[in-house]
Amino acid sequence: MQYFDAPQKDEFISGYVQAEYRAAKDWTIFGRTENGINEDASAYLRLLPAFIAHRNMIGVRWDFANFQGLTVEIADTRAQGDDSTHINFREVRIQWSAVFPCNCGSQLSVSQAYRRFCRAQTQLIALLY
Repeated sequence: MQYFDAPQKDEFISGYVQAEYRAAKDWTIFGRTENGINEDASAYLRLLPAFIAHRNMIGVRWDFANFQGLTVEIADTRAQGDDSTHINFREVRIQWSAVFPCNCGSQLSVSQAYRRFCRAQTQLIALLY
């Protein structure tokens, strides 16, 4: 990041780990943890108050039709606040995902058709403070 008075080095790391378990043919249980290193000291991230600094989440996905799924997630989230403060909240997400065929006028194999699909997704998020 470049400051007017002098250049300053700004480094941080952000990443996540996710595990999934297929509980049944159409049901998947998953969990994810997102974390960062040195985000509290980052002048750049202080400009983004909605930056998610930490999140622990569990969820379940139901694949109810070919190329369609419904996901419910529950998360404990901590967003970057002013300076080194954090805003803690819980959230519930409900998401519908679908893949629609595009330009599939000819006979295609499933893998060929999947590559030509367009993705659509809607999301409903409830923030619980």
